[in-house]
Amino acid sequence: TLYYGSWTRSLDPNYHKIVDVVIRVRAHHSTEVTADKVPEPGQSHRFTRNCTEAIIGAFSIPGQGSSASIYIPPDMPIPIDSYEKEYWTTDPEPYSPDAIWYEEDWEKSGTTTITTASKTDLTFDEKTSLFWFPSDVEFIMATEGGTDPYSEVTWVIVKVYANPDDTCGTPGWPWTPGTGTYFDNIPRPGTGCKEYPLKTVYILQSISVSYTFTSVIGTDTAQVSYSESVTFTYEAERYTIKICMNDWSLAPSDAQELAIYKLRDDCSQLRAEFKP
Repeated sequence: TLYYGSWTRSLDPNYHKIVDVVIRVRAHHSTEVTADKVPEPGQSHRFTRNCTEAIIGAFSIPGQGSSASIYIPPDMPIPIDSYEKEYWTTDPEPYSPDAIWYEEDWEKSGTTTITTASKTDLTFDEKTSLFWFPSDVEFIMATEGGTDPYSEVTWVIVKVYANPDDTCGTPGWPWTPGTGTYFDNIPRPGTGCKEYPLKTVYILQSISVSYTFTSVIGTDTAQVSYSESVTFTYEAERYTIKICMNDWSLAPSDAQELAIYKLRDDCSQLRAEFKP
């Protein structure tokens, strides 16, 4: 039986004076592997991903007198799940080619936080459907390890986490909206804007990567594959999407309202269309 604890977190000394951690004991079904399948500590790889599933905001408008704008503030924090897997052995010669190690599954291990690089403040007055997302997010797959002198357990942990020193762009790409749920409108002949702030958003992003590391026995290479859905979380009080109706003379003659639909409960994804 092996008990171990590991946790990853971006810490800001101005805010994180005390951090509460809950420890839970969980049963694992280890897989036996030979030493040549175990990566040596002290190695790392970096990779980037356009995280198009983690939509920060999106809107679709019909144009014809309607417009929309989006504001994403600079330095908006985006915490991202971290993951890790462990290899361990009680073999007195852990770096022998004949040593048997045990491999555990990937587990969540806290979060690290990136930020948006610059302000996104754009207005559109033509028919358009766009969405914004964290682009070129840098992730790190790294190994660390050691030997516990009391239990004589030798261990290696592989971590995958977003680089906490990274900033991400927020480009706008074409968006294909769904139907959504009707929840607001601008009736004819009224003009003006409806403004919707972003609340806390949790979105899963599928990430898969595989890397080759030098193994602990030093003569072979160990392949480590990672495939998980990580959670992106963001909340910004200043973040807004505006849907506006500016000129009804440009709208279809039978339109009696600019109907607004939301594709998420937090109003971060909106669609507008004219309705008779």
